[in-house]
Amino acid sequence: MLKAALTGPWVEASDGDADRLYKIDAEDWDVDSLVIVMNAIHGLWPKVPRAVDLIQLCKIAIIINYYQVQSALEIITPMWIKTLRHPEEVDENAEEYYLPESYGEELISWMCIGWVFKDAGIFRETTFTALRTCRSEVKVGRLPNPV
Repeated sequence: MLKAALTGPWVEASDGDADRLYKIDAEDWDVDSLVIVMNAIHGLWPKVPRAVDLIQLCKIAIIINYYQVQSALEIITPMWIKTLRHPEEVDENAEEYYLPESYGEELISWMCIGWVFKDAGIFRETTFTALRTCRSEVKVGRLPNPV
């Protein structure tokens, strides 16, 4: 998406300014999350946090998915996910993560994270839990999902 926006027929692909800088309008993004993504894309790793909370990671996942820049952040995303482990429930060496056991905003956030970061285990477990515990239609709002 990002490469397509900068090379296609869209206004973002125009370098009409004298400074020859490409400009991308970004509206409705969480500013802190967008800055984190941009710092990572530009290799400014000292400015990229080593840990984020669940809501922040979900907001980052939305931006990453929209611009299709998962590969630019593939070094840091496993660390972010790992820091969200529930320390009392998961062995330090285990590869499993704390995941909510019932349908709700937290579960849907994890589902989004599993989908965007292509973590089949997280996505499968959260989807199963949502289908098992939701009393009506599973609603993901505007979050990235396979449907």
